Amino acid sequence: ISNSDFSWTYRGGLYYPNNWYGVDTKDSAAIVIDAGSTGNLIQNNNAQYSGDGIFIRTIIGACATSNQIIGNNTSYSPHNGIESWCDGGTFKSNTASFCDYGLWLGASDSITVTGNTANSNRTDGISTQSGSDRHTVIQDNVLNNNGRAGLFLAGGNYQNSNPPVSDGQVWNSSQLLVQRNSFSANAFYDVYLGLSRLVTLASNNA
Repeated sequence: ISNSDFSWTYRGGLYYPNNWYGVDTKDSAAIVIDAGSTGNLIQNNNAQYSGDGIFIRTIIGACATSNQIIGNNTSYSPHNGIESWCDGGTFKSNTASFCDYGLWLGASDSITVTGNTANSNRTDGISTQSGSDRHTVIQDNVLNNNGRAGLFLAGGNYQNSNPPVSDGQVWNSSQLLVQRNSFSANAFYDVYLGLSRLVTLASNNA
């Protein structure tokens, strides 16, 4: 799926910007990948102003694993520019700015998150929480001016709270490589780590 305009795809009585962030959009999204849809390339699409920009999930079937999400613009989502629950994906050179969360990647093991721009999101630029996140590489991303953290790595469920407070649920967040990312002007944290182990940070610029 490439070079297509899927913008303004949402359900619910919301309007930008006054009745937008956090309003229920009934899990609508510009692009939904579900039911065991694996190995797809989603590239250079306009998914702005949609419920979620791109949503990779397991609701009507098996998890949609090993998809490539490259060069899409998913900005201005009232929820998540890109949301993934599934393993093995590549998220490269996307723009996910002015959303609630830029990239929300809870429960996605063995993913590569590289060269994305996630600026001015209401909560986090990139967030991994509420699911297992292991063996992931997060590199060369630009994460500026986000409302809580540029990068939020947590093996718990923290959602929008600040200071971050876990609800007590714990998942395996481990063996994460965070390198060569650029951070500036994030409101509370450039990088937040919670309930995570074996995390390597190298050559980041803050």
